[in-house]
Amino acid sequence: MYRNHIFVTGPPGCGKTTLIKNICEVLKNKQISCSGFYTEEIRENGFRCGFDVVTLNSNERFPLARIAENKHDKGACVGRYVVNVDSFEQSLKLIFENEKQYSKILIIDEIGKMESFSKYFIKIIRKYFKLDSGIIILASIPENRTKLFFIEQLCQLPSAEIFTVTTSKFYNEHLFVTTG
Repeated sequence: MYRNHIFVTGPPGCGKTTLIKNICEVLKNKQISCSGFYTEEIRENGFRCGFDVVTLNSNERFPLARIAENKHDKGACVGRYVVNVDSFEQSLKLIFENEKQYSKILIIDEIGKMESFSKYFIKIIRKYFKLDSGIIILASIPENRTKLFFIEQLCQLPSAEIFTVTTSKFYNEHLFVTTG
């Protein structure tokens, strides 16, 4: 069976986003277009304070989450971060509704807990995973996804293949990808 839904997983900080960004760069150099987004952590004074979504085609940034300023901050929370669902959905509309020509490769970094607060995101992702159009989807997913039923459903599709990203001090911190 042709597996066109490729997931990369692994522990936080293992290099999933770095791997995806490198793949995007290789595709760009080979003049192969792709659509989608990656997430990038935001740091201030050396400390992580949040995450942005960066669109692949227009390279626009949208706030995904920030550290809660106080305990009364409203919104969906993941740990100490408040998710900006409205901003995230604005980025998705730019990617999925405003594109004149869809790419054959869709990159999603990541399908995780923060992103799952958006019903619009879940609807779009389900749509793309159901398409029989030959679109290749490369997505990162959290290592611990058993409590995220939506993600686990995607992983069970016959068209899905899961690869685990790890690093090894023994091999000078190079990324290693294994099937899982």
